[in-house]
Amino acid sequence: MLHVVWLKRDLRLYDHQPLYKAVQGGEPILPIYIAEPSIWQGQELSARHFHFVKESLMDLQKSFRQKGGNLFTAIGEMEEVLEDINRTFGEFILHAHEENGTPHTYERDLRVHKWMKERGLDFREYQHYGVVRRLKSRNDFQAYWEQFMNKPLIPVSEHITCVETDKTPDLLTDQLEVLNHFEVGGKLIETGQVGGERRAHHTFNDFLDERYQCYHFHISKPMASAESCSRLSPYLAWGNLSMRYAVQKTREKMDASPKGRKHLKMFMSRLHWHCHFI
Repeated sequence: MLHVVWLKRDLRLYDHQPLYKAVQGGEPILPIYIAEPSIWQGQELSARHFHFVKESLMDLQKSFRQKGGNLFTAIGEMEEVLEDINRTFGEFILHAHEENGTPHTYERDLRVHKWMKERGLDFREYQHYGVVRRLKSRNDFQAYWEQFMNKPLIPVSEHITCVETDKTPDLLTDQLEVLNHFEVGGKLIETGQVGGERRAHHTFNDFLDERYQCYHFHISKPMASAESCSRLSPYLAWGNLSMRYAVQKTREKMDASPKGRKHLKMFMSRLHWHCHFI
């Protein structure tokens, strides 16, 4: 049976449970990213976000192809794409991370659940940030968060076999340049952080190697913090880097560098509150 991996705010290969689970099925998989007008043409997102996403997808496509696979995209609503996949392949299993986004994305996820259930298809969602949905008590958050962050990081499969390009549904393409025709409101900025898993790891390593040493001193100074802050916000927001990876690598650095512990302890508190407020 076909395993479809639906990418949303998890644009990476490393520590990606839905992708790993799909590959373990042993059959060619179908990784997809869908540019949905109902999500992107609302009030929460802009052309700046979409430019970062496109850069992330281009980087991700390179990674997939290095593993022997391919990433596919489409412009349209998710239900349309699922209908096309179902018509082409018959029954399939859908894998995805829970998206901790906006009311629009949550409502969309509920519609997808309904669509899959009505057709007797399996939709498997996986926790992403250490954010627990339907938590009965806020007091339980800490224990669940620690449990999630302490789980082993999920490796990238050595080879990722994907559905052949000429066998995919009509709506899907591996030519990501098609996304340049998708219009999103707002203006671009002249300079900004570049999207992608590779850039995320480079930025994080640069922070842990040196820039963290003034984190505590500069956190409330707008100009100085531009240099000593982590600069991970966009990479965590779009999942170029997993929160679990950030937490575990920071803890390793704290153990290896006792003198810089207070800076990294404050950084860790920000990672924790990031999830807690969500």
